[in-house]
Amino acid sequence: MNFVAGFLYFLLQNETSTFTFLDSLIEEYEMDQLFAQNVTLFKGHFYRLDRLIYFQHPLLSSYLRNEGINASLFSSAWFMTLFTNSLQFSKGEAPGDLLLGIWDTFLLYGWKAIYKAGLFILGKLKNELMETQFDLIMLRLSELPKSKFFEESSNAVEYKKYFKKIKVSNPILELLSEEYNKAIKEPFE
Repeated sequence: MNFVAGFLYFLLQNETSTFTFLDSLIEEYEMDQLFAQNVTLFKGHFYRLDRLIYFQHPLLSSYLRNEGINASLFSSAWFMTLFTNSLQFSKGEAPGDLLLGIWDTFLLYGWKAIYKAGLFILGKLKNELMETQFDLIMLRLSELPKSKFFEESSNAVEYKKYFKKIKVSNPILELLSEEYNKAIKEPFE
């Protein structure tokens, strides 16, 4: 939560406001469950993201599966930090427009914005990822926060267009949640 708290403090410049906002955020989006010993919520996010990747980027999904990569291997920081781990700016430097856009949509639409942001990022990197193998894919995704990806204003503009276009509705997320809950009650054979 340090990334999120630091991001909020940078925006609000007030410790009390930052704490109040962070507390509300944790409660509203049940983020405390992401850090619980029973990581069911976390696993549910991974499951839904994997399925959404399959629906939105089927070739990439197949390629990642063949490389032994699923969402749990690269997206935990996306969910835990709400992409604020991408903040690699010097003191006084503003966060990139893409991060601000992701946060705008997250505050308006909740978790579906994080899924859409993940799908957007993977879509942008799809060709690059499909030309390499496990180690380099994982390196590229883990190094993403340190790259200029989140600072490029063109990515922010594309994300806004993509967010409106991509179909990740609450009913789809609920259906995937039901599918996940059924799968954990009846493990795959």
